[in-house]
Amino acid sequence: PKPVFAKPLDVPVSCATCSVHRWLIARLVNLSIEADSYSSELVQERSKLYCDFMSSSDRTLPGLLPHQDDSPKQETKPPSGGWKRGSYLFGATASCDIPRYNMSNVTSETFRILSELSLPALLVNVEPLHGELRKLFSRKSAKKLFSEVDLLAGHIPYGEVFGRYGGMASGREMLEYLDSHWQKYAATARQWEKQGGRIGHEEEPPLYIFDSKVLQKTFNSTGSGFPYSLPDVWPDWQERLHQFIWGPPGSGAPVHYHCPAVNIMAFGRKRWTLHPPGEGHYSSVHPMHVRTGRSGSRERSEGLTCVQQPGEMLFVPSHWAHSTINIDQAIGIAVEFDLAFC
Repeated sequence: PKPVFAKPLDVPVSCATCSVHRWLIARLVNLSIEADSYSSELVQERSKLYCDFMSSSDRTLPGLLPHQDDSPKQETKPPSGGWKRGSYLFGATASCDIPRYNMSNVTSETFRILSELSLPALLVNVEPLHGELRKLFSRKSAKKLFSEVDLLAGHIPYGEVFGRYGGMASGREMLEYLDSHWQKYAATARQWEKQGGRIGHEEEPPLYIFDSKVLQKTFNSTGSGFPYSLPDVWPDWQERLHQFIWGPPGSGAPVHYHCPAVNIMAFGRKRWTLHPPGEGHYSSVHPMHVRTGRSGSRERSEGLTCVQQPGEMLFVPSHWAHSTINIDQAIGIAVEFDLAFC
């Protein structure tokens, strides 16, 4: 189909307080979204809905932070937890296209509006959840917790669905793999940087743990439930899956979409590329191969991008397609919600 956005979208100028989301909507327009199910009229309607909500009583969504520009940020190095810190991939910086919210000020009303308008959000200051995950997923704790536990591993998550490698690896085997992979990574990192940060030294992407059952099995078997708790701000949403994610630099997930979900990293940075509804599809092509052009695929690498820092939570609305690449040795969780409409 032809691009549905033939001309710039007219976002209401009276909406002075929602400038953060006005530039986000403009970015969606500039991506020339090709989809007959996600029309410019729908985006226009949603933007007007949001702006009407904001301007009706001069309100702002609780927790919304000022927009950061795209210039590189001076990062502080968070505690590593014993995990290795990699280099930025593909020239990525610490910038993020996604509106940011202070979790300590966020309410269920915020998520109701974000969900209805289908707007992603990056949540910062996610405590005490991040502190709980840091204790749980430091290298020392993960070794104790998962050494003898079988974990679902593959070059891409759920690769067996696409006929790709997928199997089980113990936590001990994964730790050994992370160490051997790091030696290879560290030996060539300078060369990668000279070549613009691109990787492609392996025929297959790095192995990645993406397991939707191990956390339930490990913690629910004790009868104590999860040793961490999500912030109580979801508007009557049921938690459907608690997924455990763990991998080296360069590991990640191809484009996919699902019900609303949140992702939080205990340690390690993750680079996201997101595409709005109508761009959604499932792919078996690893995002690092898409970006380096090694796959021969015509899949697009453009989209809204965001580097998620440790302790930040990314909210992905229903049917927003997304791919991810881990920048560091990364470990964390993702929680998918069960909603009737998706």
